[in-house]
Amino acid sequence: MSLTASTYDPDGLQSILTGADVDWDDSSMWDLWPWVTYGVVDASVAGPVWGDMDTDAQELWYEENKDLVESRLGDMPSDIEFGSSMSSFVYPEEHAAIVTLYDNLRQQGAMGGTEIDYSYYQNDSLYALAWATIDWEKEDLDAPDWTTPGEGVTQEHLQVATEYIGRTFRSVANDQYRMPWDAELPGKWEPVEMETDYETPFDIPGIVQGLSGPSMSPSLQAVKARSGSDMAGQFNTLQANTPNQTGFVPKIPETSAAPEVAGNTVNPYEHIDISNLQFQDKYVMKTAGDLGLDNADLAKRWAVVAGVGNLNSTDDINTIKNKYEQLNGKLPKTSI
Repeated sequence: MSLTASTYDPDGLQSILTGADVDWDDSSMWDLWPWVTYGVVDASVAGPVWGDMDTDAQELWYEENKDLVESRLGDMPSDIEFGSSMSSFVYPEEHAAIVTLYDNLRQQGAMGGTEIDYSYYQNDSLYALAWATIDWEKEDLDAPDWTTPGEGVTQEHLQVATEYIGRTFRSVANDQYRMPWDAELPGKWEPVEMETDYETPFDIPGIVQGLSGPSMSPSLQAVKARSGSDMAGQFNTLQANTPNQTGFVPKIPETSAAPEVAGNTVNPYEHIDISNLQFQDKYVMKTAGDLGLDNADLAKRWAVVAGVGNLNSTDDINTIKNKYEQLNGKLPKTSI
C-alpha cells in the first residue's frame, strides 16, 4: 500500500487493523475519518511550502517520513542536512529530490485537502478487493462505477469498503476463520420415532365379510329334476366322450425298422381280426386319441387284443389302456 501523506496511515486503515476495537455503529466517527484528499493549495488548508519551513520543521518532517521518502527515492545518506540554503548541502541532488517529493504530496492534497481523492482508493489493492467482493445490493448501494475515475463512488461506498476490510482482517487475525475439517464433528445420528397429529380427512369404510355361495333348496332341486333340465350334465358327459380332433392327435413315432410279419406287408396287423368287433365311433376315436394312435383300425385291433368285444363305454377304453401298457404299445405279431 502506497503512503501518500505526511503520516504512516493516510487512509486510516492501519488504525483499525492494528489498533483497538472500532465501534462500527458509531456513525460520527466517519466525520473525523482521515480520508485521502486533494484540494486547492491554500496556506489556510494545506501545509506550508518547503521554503517557509525552518530547519527544525524540515528535519522533523524528514524523520517522521523517512520510510516514505526512501520508498520513493531510495536509500538516503545518514548525514543528510537541511536548511534554507541548498548551496551549502553536502548532497544537493538528494535534497532537491526530497523537496520535489514534499511539494508533490502537498499539491495532491495529502498534506490537507478538502475533497476525497477517490482515484487513490480506485488504485488501492485492498479497496479493489472490497469493490469486487461486497454484495452491494445487500448494502442498498449501486456497485462502484470506475468508468470515469472518481465517478459513481460516494463516501458511503468508502465507509462500507473500509468496514469490510477492517472486519475481514480482524476475523483472520483473531483466528475466527477455520477450514471445515477443523470444525467439531456432529454427534452420531439416532433415529427418533416421528410424532404427528395428522387425522385422516375422510371416513374409511369397514371391511365386509364374504357371503356364502348360492345354494338350491331341495324343493327347487325336485322342480329341476321334474323339468328335465339336465343340460349341464349332458354337456359334461358329451365333452368327456368326444375324442380329440384328428389334426391334433399325435402320430405314433416312426421307427427305423417296421415290424416283420409274415404275409401281408401293407398291413402287418391284418392277422388281428376286427370283423366281429362291436363298437361306437366316438369311443373308437377316443381310444385312438388316448393311446396316441394315428388311425381307427389300430384302435379297433387294440380292442380285440384287450378282449373287448363291444367298445361303447369309458370302462372299455380303460381296459384297452391297461393292455396297451402291458404290451408296451406293441401289438402281437401272431393271431389272437
